[in-house]
Amino acid sequence: DLDEWGAANVTVDQTVDLLVPALANRSLRGKITFVASEPTLNASGAVFYKTLASLDQQDPDLRWGFSTRIRLYVAGAHGVGFR
Repeated sequence: DLDEWGAANVTVDQTVDLLVPALANRSLRGKITFVASEPTLNASGAVFYKTLASLDQQDPDLRWGFSTRIRLYVAGAHGVGFR
């Protein structure tokens, strides 16, 4: 999920790195495939936009449900990361 800044600064097909904490922050390259147009509110009222990314190559160590952090590549910024 991305916050408002992240949702406003990514596009479908944008290259991203997915960092997997359970795999010693292994970096997996992929692309954004979906960013919701409507926000979701969490229990504390924070706004998030559901975002999906697909991997360029499947990693055999990756398991369903592992959390990831996404490193976005945005012009003029140095790899800003989001959960």
